[in-house]
Amino acid sequence: MTPPRPDIDAFLRRIATKVRSADPAGEMSHDALAAHLNGAGLTTRNGRPWTGAIVEKFLSSPAAQRHLANKQPE
Repeated sequence: MTPPRPDIDAFLRRIATKVRSADPAGEMSHDALAAHLNGAGLTTRNGRPWTGAIVEKFLSSPAAQRHLANKQPE
């Protein structure tokens, strides 16, 4: 397994931190999280706005799950 690239790892940490702070109980819908991320001025790695489907895909990725499981401050 290759180690994550620093820029991708930093992106994952930033988004995971924002998701954890917005939804600590994990109860927000994907669309609500997308609206929160867009409202904070955050975009996807490709510079596009977040959608509920993109949030769902992001949250289901193993890399995002590792960062979301890390409860320590980033």
